[in-house]
Amino acid sequence: MLKNYKYTIENKLCMGCGACFDENSTIELQKGYLIPSKFKDIDVCPGLGYSLPFATKEYCYKMELGVYDKIFSATSLDKTILEKASSGGIMTAIAEFLLKENFVDGIIVTKINVENGKILPMPYIARNKEDLLLAQGSKYMPVPLLSFIKTLSKSEETFALIGTPCQIAGLHLMQEKNPKYKQIIKYTIGNFCGGFRDLREIYTIFNRLKISAEDVENFSYRGGGQPGFLTIKTREGIYKIAYPKYNKMTGFSTIRRCRLCVDATAELADFSCGDAWLKKFLNKKECKSIIITRNKNASNILELMEKQKYITRDKMSIDDVIEAQKTNIYSKKIRQKARRKIFSILCKKLPDFKETSFSSKNTRLLTELKVLLSHSIFYCLQVLGLYTFIAKLIKRDNAEIIFEEKK
Repeated sequence: MLKNYKYTIENKLCMGCGACFDENSTIELQKGYLIPSKFKDIDVCPGLGYSLPFATKEYCYKMELGVYDKIFSATSLDKTILEKASSGGIMTAIAEFLLKENFVDGIIVTKINVENGKILPMPYIARNKEDLLLAQGSKYMPVPLLSFIKTLSKSEETFALIGTPCQIAGLHLMQEKNPKYKQIIKYTIGNFCGGFRDLREIYTIFNRLKISAEDVENFSYRGGGQPGFLTIKTREGIYKIAYPKYNKMTGFSTIRRCRLCVDATAELADFSCGDAWLKKFLNKKECKSIIITRNKNASNILELMEKQKYITRDKMSIDDVIEAQKTNIYSKKIRQKARRKIFSILCKKLPDFKETSFSSKNTRLLTELKVLLSHSIFYCLQVLGLYTFIAKLIKRDNAEIIFEEKK
């Protein structure tokens, strides 16, 4: 029996990926999500779960990372890319290489659009380096990327796509249903992902800073080095808040579907990229990215990139990757069994993932219950308008706000 989008949204399994949009959709903003005004039966929805690759004879496998071919740390050799990068600028570097060497005609990317007091994600096609630079930086918000892909169903061009693990999973589901999308989307570049919050977080931060959304000229979650800053450019000047400390400025938490996700490292992508949070790099102030190639083709492309001086790269161990991403991996892969059990006890609907996708070890149910309660309490305080006062009182919110007045 097919479920409908109403089921996904009402059970908080929606990720705002846009799979539910079609040419007849009227888009509405509800509780920080862009959703369709009409609901229908569905057969493509990554929010309901999906299958992750398991061990094969050809490739390596590690439960924490998925199936892979090669693992590297890498940095772009392009200073323009590194200037606004959050780490090694490697996703932008791969995308530029694919364009310049005519592997694809365009790159499907997302930028944060600021217009008339609205801060919204905007998927588009990058045709050159300048287009790619506009899309740099993480987007910790729901992005209806799959709705944009649907507009390309009759295209004769080929593309690469930069997206989150769930967006790439949604693309795979679309490709299974309609092989035309396999011809259109040739490569996928996925970012490691710990989840995101809904769009209400942004406007709440503006309110905290007494900023009118109409005065905002530019907004970005990250950039300007590792780990970088959340940056708000207004008519009066620029506000900067260190990543990730801005997370505790509001009572909003990572959306439920993200907390129930088991895909920490974009296991379905051709190229999976993330921050190399390792002391040996951070102490030397080296901005490095992790790259996991999932197939031989991706590994060969990376080798060409190094030969043509797009990047520098070094081999990286599995242990180093897990250490660099331990918070994200521990949350999604190790604690997941206990978390799913708590949600099941509370009669909450769960996305369907194979149990081989996460650890079979039993972790503490009490820990997951405490986390769930704290999220609920902080959200209630936010709704009641009491969060800021309480967060300051218990020293939860200690974000330093830097303001640079416009000259």
